[in-house]
Amino acid sequence: MKKNLTVLTILIFSFSCVIAQVRDTVSMGAGYVNTVWYDIENDVETKASATSWDIALAVRPLDAAIQFNPNNPFTFNQSINSIINWASVGAADTAKLTKPLYNGFLSWSDGAFNATKNLSDPFDYGWANYNQATKNVTGDSVFIIKTIKGDWKKIAITSLKFDTTYFIRYANLDGTNEKNLEIKKTDYPKKNFVYLSLSDDKISNPEPDNDKWDILFTKYHGIAPNPSNGVLTPYTLIGAFQNNVLVNERGVFKFKGATAVKVTRKEIEKDDFDQTKLSNNINTIGSEWKTFTGTSFVTSDSTTFFVKNRNAKFFKLNFKSFGGAANGNFIFDKKALLTLSVKDVINGTASLAIYPNPSNGSDLTLVYDLGKNAQKVDFQLVSLSGQVVYAQKLQITEGVQYLTLPSLNLTSGLYFAVMRWNGQSVAQKVIIK
Repeated sequence: MKKNLTVLTILIFSFSCVIAQVRDTVSMGAGYVNTVWYDIENDVETKASATSWDIALAVRPLDAAIQFNPNNPFTFNQSINSIINWASVGAADTAKLTKPLYNGFLSWSDGAFNATKNLSDPFDYGWANYNQATKNVTGDSVFIIKTIKGDWKKIAITSLKFDTTYFIRYANLDGTNEKNLEIKKTDYPKKNFVYLSLSDDKISNPEPDNDKWDILFTKYHGIAPNPSNGVLTPYTLIGAFQNNVLVNERGVFKFKGATAVKVTRKEIEKDDFDQTKLSNNINTIGSEWKTFTGTSFVTSDSTTFFVKNRNAKFFKLNFKSFGGAANGNFIFDKKALLTLSVKDVINGTASLAIYPNPSNGSDLTLVYDLGKNAQKVDFQLVSLSGQVVYAQKLQITEGVQYLTLPSLNLTSGLYFAVMRWNGQSVAQKVIIK
């Protein structure tokens, strides 16, 4: 045991961290009048009117998503017209609109205008087709829209040229007040979408830069079984979406932004979860953590969300209440989880930390990152005298892992958390009060 203590002496690092749980409130306002972009790390809300726009166009590179405002009380229906019939589209066509179209709820790239795409054709964007020769996305449909202010319009996104500029044509159904707009993606380098009001002919970009927020609190459409017949039916929901988008970095496509995982269990005070289950689906938080009773909303006391934000920091969310249309308040407990900062002195491939520290010994959580190629990983909690008071083999999984230790009847004093793998070791000093 003297040999182990020598290794521990070499590997001891100074470490301090304060982990606190806070009660937070994000409000969309009475009647859900606002959309709210939320920075989970800095507790910053950015609000904008939810009814100030009709369509949103993706301005990220390599994205041609076009969304319909889910706050619009009027349904957006499938186009029955080719773009070559622009001049003949009129008021009579409003009677032929039969198939509602909705924004997708798994990815930001699935807008209502994209909902008519042929899923087996990678070059079909719904409202348009990608031309491999010209590198342009060329519009092929005329859509009829009743705007959020109640005005009927016909609209065609005629093209997205070289992934840089949208060309948009819209008018009243009788052909009057025709507008032709150009929206350049390069004018909005850090945005996900730019917003267009067809009634006011106004372009706006109220959302914060996409590296400044993690969660969007919004109205959206989801699908659930109809209680009367079991048929999957679109429903208007209020919930939370993560800011997670597919990007191309040096020729490599990858998701970037916030990810989340839902954990359902009664022991919601635990901070351990399987990082491999973090999802890129934007609706991981969604709205299923609450249920409407007919008079009010009830939240689930056994649902926990672990969120990895855009800066790779981890947070734990437990929704406590939802105010509904009366105030639009989302009330939740938020806890910042420890970010690893203790590095292995041998080759920098593994990390270990434990919190809270100091602790009473009953609520210890181990956070570790094994790096790559780890085999036969052992964890021990050792007293200053060299006695092993707890030991466990660790799961060999890449990435940051969380493990809540069982309650230990430890006397006050100094202990060492030790992780060994592949003949190497890393340790963390632990103080028990």
